[in-house]
Amino acid sequence: MKTTKTIPLIGLTIAILLFNSSATFGQNKNLHVDLNNWTDYQPKILIFDLNLNNDKEELSNILKWCWILFDDRPVSFKNVDFNKEQINITLNKKESTVIRYDDLNNGLVVTRQQLIIKNNEVRVFYYIHLEDNFSFKFDNSKLGNAQKLCDILFTLQHNVNLKNTKSQLDAFKPLAMQFSNSDSKPSVSEEQRKFIVQANLFSEQKEYNKAIAMYKKVIDVNSTAYPAAYFNLALLYAQVRLFDMAILNMNKYLLLVPDASDARASQDKIYEWETRFAN
Repeated sequence: MKTTKTIPLIGLTIAILLFNSSATFGQNKNLHVDLNNWTDYQPKILIFDLNLNNDKEELSNILKWCWILFDDRPVSFKNVDFNKEQINITLNKKESTVIRYDDLNNGLVVTRQQLIIKNNEVRVFYYIHLEDNFSFKFDNSKLGNAQKLCDILFTLQHNVNLKNTKSQLDAFKPLAMQFSNSDSKPSVSEEQRKFIVQANLFSEQKEYNKAIAMYKKVIDVNSTAYPAAYFNLALLYAQVRLFDMAILNMNKYLLLVPDASDARASQDKIYEWETRFAN
């Protein structure tokens, strides 16, 4: 019987990694490499259809020129199949891995990594990093393939997320109306205050995913006691380039407090984020 491991698709990134074939992962750095001339690649929305043979063939050709890594170690795989909901990776007869687009967690993460370089022999690789130490790895000559795969994954992620956010916003509207019509507003509890303080600390430290997790805890305790949680979540999601979620949470904020002093600026932020899908 096959075992299936589900990996939430937290984010996509292309990062540059400097690596010497005689070095091993995890060693202490003894040589600093200047990567100031490299800018992490930011994915964009494509016109891409998995039902079209040309698009499927292009994706298949890209995957022929990459490695799949778990915990920075290459693993052999028999097949990688993409559909509109998930990626199915067959590793061997007994194990398969599933990456679901609707398991999105904290948004897009862009990182850059450096490893030891011995004897000044440098090899360059490009990575698309997903959660749970899962990566696609490309040789230096395949940067275009890495960028295209990142765009494809980002597009599939966007399409599923857009569908989900619309249904979430529709489900939130009755709750927001009940909040607006209530004469007695819920107060922020001590537990929520703790999570808010922690979220703000993580945000100041630019640990945006941790800050997102804390604000989600604030909402889990009481979804309307602190409307600013949605505003802050929107800004944090934008920081990690998950603009669908940024728009969703800013819309929730405006549904709860349509007369807020920053309502005009908040709506303008939504317009700004909507343009990011085309960039």
